[in-house]
Order: sequence, then C-alpha cells, then structure tokens
Amino acid sequence: MPEIQSEPLSREHSVWPATPVTESESTYIPFSRFCKTGAEFTYIQQAIDEMHVSGNGRFTKLCHALLEEVLGAPKVLLTTSCTDALEMAALLLDVQPGDEVILPSFTFVSTASAFALRGAQPVFIDIRPDTLNLDETLLERLITPRTKAIVPVHYAGVGCEMDAILEIARSHGLPWSKTMRTDCWASTREGTSAPSAAWRRRAFTKPRTSPAAKAERW
Repeated sequence: MPEIQSEPLSREHSVWPATPVTESESTYIPFSRFCKTGAEFTYIQQAIDEMHVSGNGRFTKLCHALLEEVLGAPKVLLTTSCTDALEMAALLLDVQPGDEVILPSFTFVSTASAFALRGAQPVFIDIRPDTLNLDETLLERLITPRTKAIVPVHYAGVGCEMDAILEIARSHGLPWSKTMRTDCWASTREGTSAPSAAWRRRAFTKPRTSPAAKAERW
C-alpha cells in the first residue's frame, strides 16, 4: 500500500461550511453539523488503496475495538443502519404476534416496521411540543401486560427524558434491555451523557445533549 502523508486539511478541502457564514446566519444553531478531525481524507484514501470500501474492513474493526474500550462492552458490532439495529433488537427480544411496542408518533417508519415485521402491534405515544420526543408523562397509561418494549427516539440531537422513562419501565417490571433506544448513551437531567450499562451491547451513534447545553455550546 502506498504511504499516505497526513496533512492538515486546507480551506478548499473543507466540507463545512461550504460558503462563508454571514453575521446574520451565525445567530442560528446549525442543524446536523458533523465533526471533523482532519484525517478523514487520509483514511478514505487508505481504504481505497486497500480496495476495501465496504463494511467489515480494517476501519470497521478499529471502530469495534474503540467502542468496546470506551463502553466496556465485551463485544460491539456495527450495523449498516438504525433500521438493521432495530430489526435485530426485535429478534433478540423474541417479539411475537400480539406483543405491543410503544413508540413515538413522530419518527421514521422503520421504528414501527422493525417490530411490525415480527407481528407486534405498534402503540403510538404523542410527542412533547418542546423537544418532539415522546411525552414521558403519557407513557404509563399505555403500558399493558402485552407491552414488550418501549422505543424512545432522540430527535434532532435532543435526548429523551430517559431517567423518567427508565423509572416507569422499572416500575412495570420491564427490564432495561427491553427499553430500546437509538444510541448507547444515557441522557441525564443535567444535560450531560454517559455510557449506559443497559445499552452496551447495542449499536453506537453519538452522545446527545440537552437543548440548553447545545445552545450554550454554540
């Protein structure tokens, strides 16, 4: 493999921002802004030179090892999408026809289809107007003896009220492993994030922050 020289990215190579930010635009909180470390193009070039640009290559395995170390998990496996992760979760939970799965009414279709595929009945819960996440105050009344899982979805980088959701799940005898989530970090009331012991065997996305913390950061 040819040696790759790691050099800082120039402004011409920068993906974000594509155009200079004006003073009026700077008052807005950017949406879906990603993080750059400076080595992205180097790693892309290495993957191309190694003729392996699909999954389960060297960088996939490096990511597995990193997440296992950070999360203290015995084994981490990446999935190609959250849809795949949810369908795997439904299989691991042994979801059967007649089971009920509680999920937000505002979400991507695969949140429901992953469980409907196993014959489960989606039970939609209304969302909060401030975060667009599921309204945890409505959760308890929807839990029945047939409830198999609760599926919080953290929308737009704003974490659900996981402390309250997990407390309700525990009070109804739902194990933590049956409270599905879209990342492996536990949101707290203080707006910070920490690895969740209940999530260490699940797919990783990224830490979430509260609206207040996100606004303060920008």
